[in-house]
Amino acid sequence: MRPIIPQSNSPVQAETKKIAIYLTNKCNLKCKHCFIEGSPENTNFLSQEQINTALQYFAKNNYSKVEFTGGEACISPFLIDSLLMAKKFNYDTGVSTNGTNTHLLEQISPSIVDKITFSLDGATAKTNDFLRGKSVFNLCINNIKKAINMGFYVEAIFTVHKLNYHEISKVIKLLDKIGVKRLSFNFINNRGTAILNQDLLLPPEKWVAARKIIEKASVNTKISLRYPILFVTQKEFVEIKKNTDYFCRLLEPVKTEIYPNGNIYHCCFVVGIDDITAGKVTDTKVTMNTAKEIAFARKYAHLSCPVHEVQKLFATESKLIPLCLYYKTITH
Repeated sequence: MRPIIPQSNSPVQAETKKIAIYLTNKCNLKCKHCFIEGSPENTNFLSQEQINTALQYFAKNNYSKVEFTGGEACISPFLIDSLLMAKKFNYDTGVSTNGTNTHLLEQISPSIVDKITFSLDGATAKTNDFLRGKSVFNLCINNIKKAINMGFYVEAIFTVHKLNYHEISKVIKLLDKIGVKRLSFNFINNRGTAILNQDLLLPPEKWVAARKIIEKASVNTKISLRYPILFVTQKEFVEIKKNTDYFCRLLEPVKTEIYPNGNIYHCCFVVGIDDITAGKVTDTKVTMNTAKEIAFARKYAHLSCPVHEVQKLFATESKLIPLCLYYKTITH
């Protein structure tokens, strides 16, 4: 079994600065748990000018990684030109996709895309397609295999909830066999489309159990497995609070996210709260103003996760303490 590597996102040990650009909220699917509420009916797109302006601004501010996502990134008519522009600014580039676009791989190459991340939420078509749509599983798996054969570095994301919890071990074995390099596990929270599908929500105790399943399944696998700690006992939290690297990441951002309406955020959990935007990108400039998010974080500094207190993201009856999503991740 590979060693467990806790990855701290403290200011001293932070990973390379990264921006995530949500090109659109439009998607060809309407997944039952999408936090951005991607849908075929949505119409918001970042313009090519907004994307170029953002890439230039953040490159000047020492950002070196960019992830293009959505909605479905492939639906944006500006994806390819944005990847080319990002390379002009020397970014490491990534594309996140639901894996259903059969033409994407014909339009790109490993020379302009350093990483492709596919979303897969089941180890079987029955589970995945109930959540994402008819025939999505087979399309996604086939495109994952195709991408690997073409020489792309391929990762996958699996959002854990009640209906796919039992397939964690199976999906690890499946993607390990195919040759996916890394599988990241997300925790479903009470946001976006999941609000309409409460039966999907996973109790924090189940997430702790899921972490143990992931750890056990990592034995004798080549694929790298990654997940956040996210929930701890009160006793564990007291010990964590003794470390100077635990605080709301709105105070020391590790990631900047740009959404289809041009709003900029430093935490995915505050997306949609207009009073806590970190800035705005237009066709001609990026304007940053982090005063409100800093004031918000300081106001609730005594809490384990300020955003949870305001939005009630997780089950409130649990005795476990919700941690900052960005505090630490575990990699096997």
